[in-house]
Amino acid sequence: MKKLTADEFATKVMATGTEIEYDNGVWMIYAHLTDDGDVKTSHLDARDLMVTTSIELSDEEGEALMNGSMDDVERQAVVEDLYPKYLEALEDME
Repeated sequence: MKKLTADEFATKVMATGTEIEYDNGVWMIYAHLTDDGDVKTSHLDARDLMVTTSIELSDEEGEALMNGSMDDVERQAVVEDLYPKYLEALEDME
C-alpha cells in the first residue's frame, strides 16, 4: 500500500470536484478510499471507506468554493484536516 504525501493526497482528492457536499450550513469535504488505501476519484459508492472533514463558510464563500475560486481554502482543509484522517485509515488497514 502506497502512502501518498499530503500534496499528492490533496491533488487526488480535488481532481474531479466530486469531493464536496453541502449539508445544513456545513461544507463536507471527503475522500473515498479503496480496500488497499488508494484514493478513488470515480465509481464512488457510499459503502466505500470514507474520511471526512467539514468547514463552515458564508453563502458567498460556499459559492466561491463550488466555482473553484477558493481552491486554496479547500486544499488547506484537505491537507490540515483530511490528510491526518487518511493516514489513520491507512494505519487501521495494516
